[in-house]
Amino acid sequence: MNDAHGDIDFKLDKNIVCVTLIGPFNGAGVVEWTQKLQQIIIGFEGKPFFVLMNNTDYEGFTPEAFQIADDFNFWLNDQTMVVKAIIQPSLLAKEMNIKNIPALAGQRIEYFDNKHDAISWLRTLPEYLNYLD
Repeated sequence: MNDAHGDIDFKLDKNIVCVTLIGPFNGAGVVEWTQKLQQIIIGFEGKPFFVLMNNTDYEGFTPEAFQIADDFNFWLNDQTMVVKAIIQPSLLAKEMNIKNIPALAGQRIEYFDNKHDAISWLRTLPEYLNYLD
């Protein structure tokens, strides 16, 4: 029986990892998606990449889930991620994540309230243009 709560969708667009979080997440749910995301990132074999997190339908983490997400983001800080764009329309959810995932402070992150603006921003970054295959 799988006790993971929360749904996740991954897409890869060249060197942009697109992650969509849906619903509320418990610890098992966060373990499930962070392990999948780690495998995608390891597959870049040290090449720079970008992350686009779509949290439009995200409903939060349990305390255990926040700790696991923080551990994952500490690991992510040592990877070759250039920037992370987060679509987070809810100011409260954004503030909760910043408070409960201190490892985010070690990342270059921009927040957006819609997908179009987030993607447009990523695609105009000089770093993005330099790393296109």
